[in-house]
Amino acid sequence: GEEGMRPIVQALADGALPMLRDLQLYENGLGDGFCAALAAALACPARVLPALAILNLSRNRVTSQGVAALAAALSRGALPHLTTLDLSDNDIDGAGIEALAETGRQGLRALETLYIQSQSGGGAPRPPRR
Repeated sequence: GEEGMRPIVQALADGALPMLRDLQLYENGLGDGFCAALAAALACPARVLPALAILNLSRNRVTSQGVAALAAALSRGALPHLTTLDLSDNDIDGAGIEALAETGRQGLRALETLYIQSQSGGGAPRPPRR
């Protein structure tokens, strides 16, 4: 859960793993508190995960509030090389989609793939992206 991720977020905020390109955090019970902590850690984009290309937060408990926190960090230049963002199978409504859309206008220049299918989106579950 979120408490178990606190040391990882702190290490990232301190500049750990600068060459990390793929961060898979799906199915960890993470919610808006984690997204807010990650967004705060991303306050120094040149030092925090500067090479990250893939961020997978699917199948967690993220809501539009958490997406808005991440979107704010992204619009300030965080994760400049992000090509894939997976937020599927969370509880994101129109406000979260709007926050992402606004961020797309301001940042996310490298983004190529965005997954935002909701938990209630219907259809068969798909395997996590790796």
